[in-house]
Amino acid sequence: MNKFATTPTHHQEQDQADMSPAKNTAATTPAETELRPAAESAIAGAGLRLVEVGETAPSTEELVDHYAALAVAAEQAAGELRSEASRFTAEADSAKAELRKLLEPGKHQSGNLTISITEPSRSTDWASFEKAYPVEVNPALYKSVVNAAAVPPNLKNQFMVAGTGERRVAIK
Repeated sequence: MNKFATTPTHHQEQDQADMSPAKNTAATTPAETELRPAAESAIAGAGLRLVEVGETAPSTEELVDHYAALAVAAEQAAGELRSEASRFTAEADSAKAELRKLLEPGKHQSGNLTISITEPSRSTDWASFEKAYPVEVNPALYKSVVNAAAVPPNLKNQFMVAGTGERRVAIK
C-alpha cells in the first residue's frame, strides 16, 4: 500500500470526494510509481512535503507565509545577481570605451574576434523640420492624433479596458 495519502493536499479541497487508493485509480498507475521519487525530490526542493495519511494539509496562512518567504529570498538573490551583473557591465563598458579610443569606425580582427565600431545612429530634428515646413503650409505632411496627456482622468476612465497578463505581486 502507498504510504502517502491520495486525499487532496490543499486545505480547500479536503471536503471534496474521498480520493482513497480504492476510489482513485490514477494514484496507483505505473507512471505515478515511476515519477514519485522525482516528485518527492521536487516537492522537498520547494520546501514542501507530501501529506501523510491522517495528517492535515497546511493552512492558507501557512502557505502564504511559506510562499512570501520564498519570494523574498528569491528577490534578494536576484538583487545580488543584478548588482554583480552591473559590476560586469561597467567593466565591459569601460573596455569598449578604450576600444572606441583605439580604433576607427569599421570592422577589425583581433584573434578570433571581430570588433565592429560604428557611428551613432542619426535622428531627425523634428523641431527644425516643423519650423521649415509648418503644418499650416504643408498639412499633407502631418496627421492628427489624440494628446493622451491632455485628456482628463474621468474621460479616460470611460474608455478603459481590462488589462492582460497576470496580476502583480509585491512583497515588502
